[in-house]
Amino acid sequence: MNEAGTRGLHKNEAHKQKAFKVFKERTSNKIYLTESEIQKIIDLDLSTQPALGRERDRFLISYFFVMRYSDSVRIQRDLFFEEEGQYYYRNIAQKTNRESIIPVKPVAWQILQKYNFSMAGDTNQEANRKLKIIMAMAGLTEEAREGEKVAQKCVFVTTHTARRSAATNLYLKGTSLKIIADLGGWENAEVLRFYLRGSGMDSAKAAKDLDFLSKSSWIKKKRLQFNFMQIIN
Repeated sequence: MNEAGTRGLHKNEAHKQKAFKVFKERTSNKIYLTESEIQKIIDLDLSTQPALGRERDRFLISYFFVMRYSDSVRIQRDLFFEEEGQYYYRNIAQKTNRESIIPVKPVAWQILQKYNFSMAGDTNQEANRKLKIIMAMAGLTEEAREGEKVAQKCVFVTTHTARRSAATNLYLKGTSLKIIADLGGWENAEVLRFYLRGSGMDSAKAAKDLDFLSKSSWIKKKRLQFNFMQIIN
């Protein structure tokens, strides 16, 4: 607006007032875990350390259910239901009192059965301490950044990383913001958009197989054009 005013294109000076606010898009600086890193956590053998194993499993339930720690420790058996052969969980978020319905993956169902559908356990602080140990054991030790702080990625993992990772991975796989918001109980897509975490390279990898960008689609199109020219000639 300043430049346009200098060029004489308008005489509006409202943007110079203190009350005038310029919208700045915000992005989260919190880390998230990729699907391959989640698989490393699943594959980690903690059979000789049941306390760590339980906390790992609770973290995975939060990931698969896109839920907060406060909701994962309050899971109730009677809130599960079955429809057309698929199990679902009806979650009432403790923080917002919003209802969401989440399909239950077979691996999540197995974890829940293992603990008789009760994931209650440590305080959030103690859970965070154990999670850093678990993530280091799973090999999540590459350098990462949160804001100005740089450290091994395992240092930044908390109970809430599960929910952020689930939402981000769903988005990178092409899931709409509306569906992610419904699953995780977010009130609106704009709040969720800020919450998501993913680099430009993550988005590029997720988009590489889209018809618009994929090499195979381009080759196929060229072949069709070539065959069409053969026919008309």
